This record gives sequence, structure tokens and C-alpha cells, in this order.
Amino acid sequence: MRKRLTGIASTPNKATQHGIPRLSLGWLALLLYSLSTAQAAATTDDPVALQARITRVEQGLSPRVVVKGAPRPAMTLQARMAYHHVPAVSIALIDHGQVQWARAYGVADATSGQAATPATLFQAASISTTVAAVAALRMTEQGQLALDRPANDDLTHWQMPDNAFTAQQAVSLQRVEF
Repeated sequence: MRKRLTGIASTPNKATQHGIPRLSLGWLALLLYSLSTAQAAATTDDPVALQARITRVEQGLSPRVVVKGAPRPAMTLQARMAYHHVPAVSIALIDHGQVQWARAYGVADATSGQAATPATLFQAASISTTVAAVAALRMTEQGQLALDRPANDDLTHWQMPDNAFTAQQAVSLQRVEF
């Protein structure tokens, strides 16, 4: 079974590579920020609250810069996609480890005009770096990892070999550049 990746295609001219839309990390971060500001109370058990949550994502994206005291104009998802020339967006909202909703917007293939769906495969590009960093920090917060402990202390299936780079100081999460 193939894993389904959701993300955002980058440009209409270069929207796909081998039929798979490209991911724009900046756009993903912007959408994740917008999603994180939505209320977390809606669940699939409450369809009215769930639809309100979806509408906030579709209709209420925040601008990149917010000036204190100034009006905060909301932008629709479709308008933001058009502004940034993004042909496709796929969003899955996960709350407490459960997918609450998933939707796709735009076209998966700019040439054929094929619509994006929640099942559309997107290239993840370097998003795995961000996901790995967040996972490592969460495990550190839970006491499962330590930023300053030698990484070999936590590795069970293989060890990083000693070399000129590790002679004075062992590799730790704190020293790894994500």
C-alpha cells in the first residue's frame, strides 16, 4: 500500500513532475499556521462545528504580516492559490491522531486539467526534514530523547562509527542540522 502524502503544488507551469504535483514548503507552513489558529473543538461527531472549521480554512486565511491594531483582512484559499500561482492544494486536518477532514482544491495536472482529490499523490520534497525535527523535539519534550545525549545511546539497530568528527564530541541531536 502506498502512503498518501498531502501538500501543495508549487507553480502552474511546473506543477507536476511525472504527473505528481510538487510541494511548496513555505505554502505548507502557511497553511499549517492557518490551521493551527482554528478552534480545536470540532470533531466528526459534530457536523456543524466541522463544517464551520472547514469554512474557516477555506475563507479565513490570515495575511503574512499582521499589524497590531490594523484591520486583519481574511483571504480565501482560492484567492491565495491564485495569488501565488499554486495549482493544487490538499489539506488534511489531524486532531488527536485522527483525520477529521481532508479536501483538495485546484488541479493536479495543469496540462490535462485533472482535478486534485484527497487521494492525489504529492511530492513531499524536503518536508520530511521538518517532520523529523518536530518529532525529535516532541520526543525530547516527553523525555524519550535528550538533545545533549550521544545519539548512539538511543540507536538500537546500528551505531554511528567513531571518526575524526566525533573524536572530541559525540553526535547528539543538538549537533544535528535538520
